[in-house]
Amino acid sequence: MCREDIVQMGLKNVTIKKSINEITFYQNLKHIFPFKNKMTKEKLKLIPKESEEKKYIDLVLTSKNIIQATEKIFKECRKTSSLYLGSKNIPSPSSLTLISKAQKKLAKDLLRVLLNRKDQPIGVTYCSRFLSHDKEYKGIVLKENKFGFNNVEQCGLHASVLVGKKRKCDDDIVQKAINQFSKNNTTFNKIDFDEVIIETFNILSKSEDILPEGLGNQVLEKLKRLSFVWDKKIKWKEIKEILKTETYRDPASLDSEGHKILKKVCKGKILCDNEIIKKALNQYKKEQIPLSQKEFIKNLKTAFTLIFPGIDNEEIEKILSSSFDWVKNIDWEKLKESMIPYLEEGGLGDYKKNIYKECEKEKNGSCYYLLRNSWGRGDNDKMCSAKQWTCRKDSKGRAIGTWIEEKALLNNLYKLFYLTDSESLKVNTESL
Repeated sequence: MCREDIVQMGLKNVTIKKSINEITFYQNLKHIFPFKNKMTKEKLKLIPKESEEKKYIDLVLTSKNIIQATEKIFKECRKTSSLYLGSKNIPSPSSLTLISKAQKKLAKDLLRVLLNRKDQPIGVTYCSRFLSHDKEYKGIVLKENKFGFNNVEQCGLHASVLVGKKRKCDDDIVQKAINQFSKNNTTFNKIDFDEVIIETFNILSKSEDILPEGLGNQVLEKLKRLSFVWDKKIKWKEIKEILKTETYRDPASLDSEGHKILKKVCKGKILCDNEIIKKALNQYKKEQIPLSQKEFIKNLKTAFTLIFPGIDNEEIEKILSSSFDWVKNIDWEKLKESMIPYLEEGGLGDYKKNIYKECEKEKNGSCYYLLRNSWGRGDNDKMCSAKQWTCRKDSKGRAIGTWIEEKALLNNLYKLFYLTDSESLKVNTESL
């Protein structure tokens, strides 16, 4: 892997010693290449010799394509002295070009097996049109028993790396698994239900004598989530109707102590007119303090009392209490009964596998791969590979890749590159 200082030195030869990241350089180069055939020597003479534009155009005119242009810029990277020490021992990758049906099947197997290893990224060359234009696009199609490009100009041939894998179960299968523990035709999303499962399992692990009817209350106290999650369970439309009345337009509502609590527990749906309160509401949106739902409601009640001294506590109490209704819609007795056998043997992992066992069947889900481009982490969604697919972010909110469906990738996959110590995989690949 080429050292960062060598990369920057190559870039500054074009950017007139100005610092620039690799993706901006690539985008500039890509923008100029289409105009290559329209440039004339007369036009070039009009551009100052030491301008950045002149450097870019010279590079484009003396290169057949972007690949050749980047090779010229980073030619110093070919020297052994330009590499990071740890990267000198990386072996040359094996490669597989998808031409036959057998090779496409092998590619699918390789992707699934190698991406089970956390330290094993896979390089892929593919038609990128399916990322932003059409999920159903097929850039590589079968012609006379051989795979080839459907339309080279539309394809948008590109290279990236795959750095992760996950299996996503079909929504109706997941919902069916969850519904066996719900009452009154209530539906729960998988994230919510999984957190309930974890806390319930932890509670029962400490004592199996807890009655089913008491489980819900204990989960409410133990289940800690961020404020904005609990906030979504509040019937804000009903509360807003109460707060819109003249009764609560009280100067005392600007109590400074109320502002401090408002920062933590209120949201901008109260429609306060005061600029200080608006600022406090905006700060609340950024709060990341995990609370139990009972703690959240308790703080919310305190805030309402301080900010709106004349508020009808019974009326608000009724609305806020209804946010706990989801607990009543879980069949705690059935949930407890299903968990008991796994408390002593198997554990939480085996229990969840049993609940979602139908997801293990090939027909009931899809495999997804985490696609990352060369620029790695980015500060926003624009750094993801595509708008139509789900962006994966790290704990700091930086984009680190895009989840793409296996079927869509295979419909556009031209070639893959991989490192492996498995001799059987190498032999199988080379024999095709």
